[in-house]
Amino acid sequence: MDATTPLANDVHCSTASFRFIWHSILVFLFLLFTPAILLVVPLRVVHCFPGDDTIGLLKLLLGVSGPFAASFWFLLSCELPKFYAAARDGGQVNGGTGFHLKAIGKIVCGFLMSGALAFFVGVPRFNIASAESDPLWFIEMYLAVFSPIFLLLGWRLFKSLFRNAGGV
Repeated sequence: MDATTPLANDVHCSTASFRFIWHSILVFLFLLFTPAILLVVPLRVVHCFPGDDTIGLLKLLLGVSGPFAASFWFLLSCELPKFYAAARDGGQVNGGTGFHLKAIGKIVCGFLMSGALAFFVGVPRFNIASAESDPLWFIEMYLAVFSPIFLLLGWRLFKSLFRNAGGV
């Protein structure tokens, strides 16, 4: 059957939506588990195979995909408390245009902070062939990439402790 026949076109159109949904689910799962993947896999590879060639690839993976995952988790960390508070109070979160623009701004802010800190921390010490400082580099880079989330959660914890202690 030729790829330009009407039947082939109909099959392609009907499977395109399923492919899109499947790829969306895969991207969501990747972003959901990326913090664990980017922490466990590089440290395990450095421990089991010191000086391996894949360590340089893992460094690039952390530097490239880390800011995307950080922006995803930064958005979740910013928005989930609003939804929990609305569900607790019996209300709803307004999903207007302003809500979406704020969410896009938070994604961009998380991406830029994460990328800038990764560039500031990771690039000066980036050496593909260095085997003696690889675990330290991965830990520093992980903390730099995900520091926007850590700072946000730390600030919320500080505010809740200060509020419970009777402060201003």
